[in-house]
Amino acid sequence: MASFTFSLRWISTGSSGIFLEDLLVLPLNNLGFIPLPLFNSSNKDFN
Repeated sequence: MASFTFSLRWISTGSSGIFLEDLLVLPLNNLGFIPLPLFNSSNKDFN
C-alpha cells in the first residue's frame, strides 16, 4: 500500500491540489474521513 501511505503524507502536509488526484485511485470508501462529494468533479476526468 505504498500509494496509500504516499497519499496520507500529502494530506498531512496540506498540499491541496496535489494529493487530491492521487487519492482518486484509492478505494475512497475505506477513507471515511474524506468528503466524497469533493472528488466527484475530478473523478470524471480521472476515469
